[in-house]
Amino acid sequence: MLDTIVLWLVFLSVYSWMSTWVGFLVVASAKRIRNAGVRIPMEGKIAVYIALLLGGPGDFLYNTIIGTVRFMEFPKWRRGEWLYSARVERHANHPDNDERTVEGLKWALILNAADPGHIDL
Repeated sequence: MLDTIVLWLVFLSVYSWMSTWVGFLVVASAKRIRNAGVRIPMEGKIAVYIALLLGGPGDFLYNTIIGTVRFMEFPKWRRGEWLYSARVERHANHPDNDERTVEGLKWALILNAADPGHIDL
């Protein structure tokens, strides 16, 4: 029984990690292409929609599993922290200079490099 639970936890962690990163990068790229005034072809739009379908739940799981380990706290779902970006933004803008703030700033820089302005600092 325990080995099945551990196996599922590993599977969900890997799925959330991959789908969040791939989904985020696909959507950020599509946003940059659109903002540059270039029309995205239908197969590109389909890829973006698939990335959103897989990445949305993956981001929720990433925030819940990996984000909980990374920030040593559970997400503040009542504050709207359903996705990892919301938690990163809260910690990056927190007035304390603790480990969570440093981690939030690190991830804000990474996310903003792929999608400028994604995290408000």
